[in-house]
Formats: sequence, structure tokens, C-alpha cells
Amino acid sequence: MRPWGLSESELTRDSVIQELNDQGEVLFEWDSWDHIDVNNCLNHRFPDDYAHLNSIQVAPDGNLIASLRGCSMVVKIDRASGTGATIWDIGGLDPSLQIVGDSFEEFCGQHTASEDEDGNLYIFDNGGHCNGTREETSGLFSRALQYSLDLDAGQANFQRDYSLNGSYSEYTTSGGSFFPVQNGNWLINWSRGINDITEVSPDGDIELQFFLSSGGEKLRVYRVYRDYDLELPINIDGELSFYRFGE
Repeated sequence: MRPWGLSESELTRDSVIQELNDQGEVLFEWDSWDHIDVNNCLNHRFPDDYAHLNSIQVAPDGNLIASLRGCSMVVKIDRASGTGATIWDIGGLDPSLQIVGDSFEEFCGQHTASEDEDGNLYIFDNGGHCNGTREETSGLFSRALQYSLDLDAGQANFQRDYSLNGSYSEYTTSGGSFFPVQNGNWLINWSRGINDITEVSPDGDIELQFFLSSGGEKLRVYRVYRDYDLELPINIDGELSFYRFGE
């Protein structure tokens, strides 16, 4: 770590992804030190836990979408060939995909990232630990964020975003998640600092909201999914039936 003005014995932690089979054998491994420029990752917990991997999603093509909060980067990793090479990255200091049309110009300290089969990238953008000047110019706020990816042009094109109540002022310090659901809505978990869960329509209307608290204490939820295969037994007039969520 001497290139960063630290002792040569300075301790740090890498972020590692492993895929194992049912015998515990490693089928695939990816290490942040081998694939990420640490200079992208100086704003969060550097030098300790500099990359801070906090979500992995399997993309429709079988490769991996990794969210590196410590670098304010999202990386697509080649899992299909087993090389672990970077297919594309967005965020950081020298990304292969440039953000186009986003008035805030960057996402920062994000928590979840996923890609759909149409090439849309969805990010829960916490809004802190930025590489650029967003915090100074726009303040701290969190949002759900969608880009469409144009790999030929090397662009991540802004589609839309949503901040809680449209205020662009409420801030999730850590945690948080965002996933589109089957009905076209966005399911957003605001986590620490806000502690609400909302489902919003494409027009930004809140259709469902949970306020998480217990005995006056707010509860922190790290990640929220909607399960369309979950069934609950219901007894109606002595007849047992099952209710399937999402129907």
C-alpha cells in the first residue's frame, strides 16, 4: 500500500466472489485486487475493505453484475468463459460506459445493481462517497435509478429515477435495494436513515408503503424482494384455499 502513502504492512481486505458446487469445490473465483484499480476506491473505507462488494446478480446471459460500493462502480464480470474479465464497467474514474442524460452525472455508494434481458441497468443509488462533485453541488440524497445500456456506443443512457416523495433530499446512509417487479412497478427498500419500503408505479405514485418500526425503534432491512411463488393458506368458511402473491 506504499503507493498510497501507507505502510508496506498496512492491512486491507479484498472483495472475492466464489461459485461452489455441492461438494464445496470452487468453480469460479474473482478477486477485486486483480481486476479493479484501487485508485477508483479511495472514498469509502480505504484502505480497509476498499472495494466493499455488496451485491451480486446473475445477468440473463449468465455473467455477473457486481456492485462495488467502495468504488461507486458497477462491473459486469465474465463468468461464462471463466476468465473473470471485465465486460463493462460504469462509475469510477475511467469507466468503459459513459453516463449520458443523468442530470446528477453519477451514482455513488450504491447497494444493489441488476441487469434485465433488454439491457437495462437498475441501481439503488445511495448518493454518498461520490467520485465526482455531486455531494457538493446537489447534497446527499438516495434514489432508484435506471439506465439503458448501449454497448456499441459505450453509453449508459439515463431513463428515469425516483427519490422518496420526489424530494431528492432523503438519504439512506447504508443498505437499501431496488428491483423492478412483474407489474412494472419499482420495489424500493430505503433502509438505514429512512427505513421505509415503497412500491411505486411508473408514474412515481406510491402504491404500497411499509413504515418499519418496533417499540419506537426503526428496523433496518438490508434487501427486499417480491416473491411471486409464495402461497399462503387461507381458511374461508371452513374451506382451505391458497393465496398466491402477485395474482
